[in-house]
Amino acid sequence: SNILINDEGQPLISDFGLSSILEEYNETSYFKSNRPGSIRWVAPELLETLPKPTIRSDVYSYGCVILHTLSGKVPYSEMRDISVPVAKMNGIRPQRPTDLPIERTHWDLIKSCLNATPDNRP
Repeated sequence: SNILINDEGQPLISDFGLSSILEEYNETSYFKSNRPGSIRWVAPELLETLPKPTIRSDVYSYGCVILHTLSGKVPYSEMRDISVPVAKMNGIRPQRPTDLPIERTHWDLIKSCLNATPDNRP
């Protein structure tokens, strides 16, 4: 629902769900979101006390979009939503799907986008 198609048939990413996380942030609940599952696309550094979105955090989310597009599965599909933030904070990346072949070059790009260290992302 966050990927739109323009008049030329090109996909446009409109939102990674971060806006609702930032909008609903308060002192008692950090992960409120009106879009269930958006936590799967957010960069690990945005799980810290006060998120500061950057181009690098968008690159992380873009890697999640590529993974979802090529595999048909949401990032961290092997985990429940509650486990995803802990995995991200521990530097655990989504697993490479074994049931669908993703070319090595594509997987290498996904892995680099999902690097836990923002400065190491493309």
